[in-house]
Amino acid sequence: RGARGGYSLAMDAKDISLFDIIDTMETSMKINMCLEEDGYCSRKATPTCTVHNIYIYIQEQLETTLSSVSLVDILEGNIPFLESIRGNLKGV
Repeated sequence: RGARGGYSLAMDAKDISLFDIIDTMETSMKINMCLEEDGYCSRKATPTCTVHNIYIYIQEQLETTLSSVSLVDILEGNIPFLESIRGNLKGV
């Protein structure tokens, strides 16, 4: 509780993923417009575009990774995949 009441979680922190938080805060988490529900493609090539298939794969990896990290993991600094790449990141 803060001076003005603060917030409380509606779920247990271990059940709230980073994906849940970002998905709630952002209007979209798609890495490209062609992955949005309307499937917009300025070239009208979504069904046959090789890059589109790569975007789908990357999007799935992004969502899986964000879903694998809970609010408790963040608060405790327990993010296993981050440790394996920490040497490649500056300022993290």
